[in-house]
Amino acid sequence: MLKYIIKRLLLLIPVILGVTAIVFFIMSLAPGDPALSILGPDAEPEAVEHLREELGLNDPVIVQYANYMWDFIHGDLGTSYNSGRPVLEEYLYFFPATFKLAFWSMFVAVIISIPIGIISAVKQYSLIDNIGMVGALAGLSIPNFWLGLMLIMVFSLNLGILPSGGATAPGAVILPAITIGTGLTATITRMMRSSMLETIRQDYIRTARAKGVNSKKVITGHALRNALIPVVTVICMDFGYCLAGASTTEIVFSWPGIGRLTVNAINSQDRPLAIGCLIMTAIAICVSNMVMDILYAIIDPRIKLTGGSK
Repeated sequence: MLKYIIKRLLLLIPVILGVTAIVFFIMSLAPGDPALSILGPDAEPEAVEHLREELGLNDPVIVQYANYMWDFIHGDLGTSYNSGRPVLEEYLYFFPATFKLAFWSMFVAVIISIPIGIISAVKQYSLIDNIGMVGALAGLSIPNFWLGLMLIMVFSLNLGILPSGGATAPGAVILPAITIGTGLTATITRMMRSSMLETIRQDYIRTARAKGVNSKKVITGHALRNALIPVVTVICMDFGYCLAGASTTEIVFSWPGIGRLTVNAINSQDRPLAIGCLIMTAIAICVSNMVMDILYAIIDPRIKLTGGSK
């Protein structure tokens, strides 16, 4: 297990190199001048040029990239142009809010989607199955920003029982978690149903039923564990997506998370903060995928962690 974890962590190196290279290239093509954004439109040209030289913005992109990676190797992600704080400190300040939102969003998605997916598979083509699939399709179709605004109108403006934004008020996480969790529920429900349908048609399930094993025990004790393997993949990938920050939802609910921080950094041309957020996001997704493979082995001991999941 330890050997596998170390191997996966080493694979982060090419990922980080790729992410930083792509982001540097894209940011270098972006219109505008970061130095002018920092000093303001009324700044003297001499002051702008001096700041550009101080920040290394006059160097070729490849030189800027090499300098950044040299600092990164020494644990320095740079300093935010806007706040003047170290990028890593800025990221870690906003990360707990994003993790909290990601956790509760996945909680909402899992407690709804797993039971619905199982029931839909066991009672295929029934009324319950049809309602569940229509609900899943609706969840995939509804934009997050629209659902978020509707939830705010109903539960905050009309009923006044939940806060409309921020992260400090009691219950502030409920509406954004439901907004994100609804979309995730649709995906997980469809995957759970498909996986369960495939599993309950296997020979060992028919054998168990032929031996007179209770139908409930066949589903929960025999079929569910194997059916969960592809579902775990979707859950872990969705959780990694949530850790990257659901920027649209965070903006709608004024949630102080990584997605909103990254969007603001890009809009304000805060290059060190934008690149640092994207690097840390790539690391968070890779760690999430590593956890996914470890969960594979826990769910199905036949899967070995030698070269990845089966």
